[in-house]
Amino acid sequence: MTTPTNGIFAGEVEQVDIDSLHLDPSNPNEREDVDDIRASLIEFGQHKPVVAQRSSGRIIIGNHTWQAAKLEGWTQVQALLVDDDDLKAIRRGAVRLWTPS
Repeated sequence: MTTPTNGIFAGEVEQVDIDSLHLDPSNPNEREDVDDIRASLIEFGQHKPVVAQRSSGRIIIGNHTWQAAKLEGWTQVQALLVDDDDLKAIRRGAVRLWTPS
């Protein structure tokens, strides 16, 4: 796995079985519309990976993308699997929440 030495990329993207990942029940992000993401997946495909905790399969970033892919019947998604403990996973997800749109 690639380590984040320059702050640009935090690892390698992998093709994973969609059912090996699961939603984060504490995900507070309700801004995104799953139907809009679904339409984007249909038109363009997946152009950014979901980010998930390797040890648990819990999605840290990309819950709505995963839901949209599931609705489309996808069996696999692109994912960045990270070796975060629970605290680091929360911090990683929080950065996503506070990034301006």
